[in-house]
Amino acid sequence: AISRSCLPGIDGTVHSVYVQPEFRGYGFGRKLLRGLIEYARSVGMESLEMPLSRNADAVRLYQSLGFEVYRWQGKPHLFKSLID
Repeated sequence: AISRSCLPGIDGTVHSVYVQPEFRGYGFGRKLLRGLIEYARSVGMESLEMPLSRNADAVRLYQSLGFEVYRWQGKPHLFKSLID
Protein backbone atom coordinates (compact mmCIF):
# COMPACT_ATOMS: atom_id res chain seq x y z
CA ALA A 1 0.00 0.00 0.00
CA ILE A 2 1.18 3.51 -0.79
CA SER A 3 -0.12 6.94 0.18
CA ARG A 4 0.88 10.58 0.03
CA SER A 5 3.37 11.38 2.77
CA CYS A 6 3.01 14.00 5.47
CA LEU A 7 6.81 14.12 6.01
CA PRO A 8 8.56 17.25 4.75
CA GLY A 9 10.37 16.72 1.45
CA ILE A 10 8.87 13.27 0.86
CA ASP A 11 5.99 12.66 -1.52
CA GLY A 12 4.89 9.09 -0.77
CA THR A 13 4.97 6.50 1.99
CA VAL A 14 4.99 2.76 1.37
CA HIS A 15 3.03 1.26 4.22
CA SER A 16 3.45 -2.42 3.48
CA VAL A 17 4.57 -4.95 0.92
CA TYR A 18 3.75 -8.55 1.75
CA VAL A 19 4.25 -11.84 -0.03
CA GLN A 20 2.93 -14.98 1.63
CA PRO A 21 5.76 -17.28 2.74
CA GLU A 22 4.97 -20.06 0.26
CA PHE A 23 5.36 -17.58 -2.64
CA ARG A 24 8.61 -15.96 -1.50
CA GLY A 25 11.74 -16.39 -3.57
CA TYR A 26 9.97 -16.12 -6.92
CA GLY A 27 10.45 -12.38 -7.48
CA PHE A 28 6.92 -11.30 -6.55
CA GLY A 29 8.13 -8.80 -3.93
CA ARG A 30 10.48 -7.21 -6.47
CA LYS A 31 7.63 -6.98 -9.00
CA LEU A 32 5.31 -5.43 -6.41
CA LEU A 33 7.88 -2.81 -5.44
CA ARG A 34 8.73 -1.99 -9.04
CA GLY A 35 5.00 -1.54 -9.67
CA LEU A 36 4.69 0.79 -6.66
CA ILE A 37 7.68 2.82 -7.86
CA GLU A 38 6.28 3.08 -11.39
CA TYR A 39 2.87 4.10 -10.05
CA ALA A 40 4.41 6.74 -7.75
CA ARG A 41 6.31 8.23 -10.69
CA SER A 42 3.19 8.18 -12.89
CA VAL A 43 1.27 10.33 -10.39
CA GLY A 44 4.12 12.82 -10.04
CA MET A 45 5.78 11.68 -6.83
CA GLU A 46 9.49 12.48 -6.62
CA SER A 47 10.36 10.39 -3.56
CA LEU A 48 9.20 7.48 -1.41
CA GLU A 49 9.90 6.47 2.15
CA MET A 50 9.02 3.55 4.36
CA PRO A 51 9.79 2.47 7.93
CA LEU A 52 12.85 0.24 8.08
CA SER A 53 11.81 -3.40 8.17
CA ARG A 54 13.23 -5.82 10.74
CA ASN A 55 13.36 -8.42 7.96
CA ALA A 56 16.95 -8.41 6.63
CA ASP A 57 15.91 -10.08 3.35
CA ALA A 58 13.31 -7.36 2.76
CA VAL A 59 15.84 -4.61 3.50
CA ARG A 60 18.25 -6.13 0.97
CA LEU A 61 15.45 -6.19 -1.60
CA TYR A 62 14.56 -2.53 -0.94
CA GLN A 63 18.20 -1.49 -1.12
CA SER A 64 18.67 -3.40 -4.39
CA LEU A 65 15.90 -1.18 -5.81
CA GLY A 66 17.61 2.02 -4.68
CA PHE A 67 16.19 2.62 -1.21
CA GLU A 68 18.70 4.04 1.29
CA VAL A 69 18.58 4.05 5.09
CA TYR A 70 18.02 7.41 6.82
CA ARG A 71 16.71 8.50 10.22
CA TRP A 72 13.49 10.43 10.82
CA GLN A 73 12.87 11.62 14.37
CA GLY A 74 15.43 9.12 15.62
CA LYS A 75 13.83 6.13 13.87
CA PRO A 76 15.34 4.33 10.87
CA HIS A 77 13.48 4.57 7.57
CA LEU A 78 14.21 3.80 3.95
CA PHE A 79 14.17 6.54 1.29
CA LYS A 80 14.19 6.46 -2.50
CA SER A 81 14.43 9.41 -4.87
CA LEU A 82 12.30 8.90 -7.98
CA ILE A 83 14.10 11.60 -9.94
CA ASP A 84 16.51 10.19 -12.52
